[in-house]
Amino acid sequence: MLDEIDKVGVRYSQSDLSSTLLEVLDFSQNDSFVDNYMDIPIDLSKVLFICTANDLSSMSRPLLDRLEVINMSGYSEEEKMFILNNYLLKNTIEKSGLTKRKGQFNITEEAKKQMIK
Repeated sequence: MLDEIDKVGVRYSQSDLSSTLLEVLDFSQNDSFVDNYMDIPIDLSKVLFICTANDLSSMSRPLLDRLEVINMSGYSEEEKMFILNNYLLKNTIEKSGLTKRKGQFNITEEAKKQMIK
């Protein structure tokens, strides 16, 4: 599993992470991939790589050409509202020392809708 490969090259522009990924994901050469850190050849031809990315527009064209892209939708508004109410707000309230006493603070449903957008 390679998580958030769209970030490769954004923060580490001086590194060769992109070229390594291109080699690893290229079926025509990944059967003889050499790990330079351990200095051993590794056959990656039978490995299924699953990669995640949030923004394909930031990825290089050669890298995208080596991938089968499956677009998946994000959370529904109902799921986002559930997460907001049951985890995010609850944890934020606890960590800030606030309580749900009347008048201490108020978050309207409209404000919550804006938050999940």
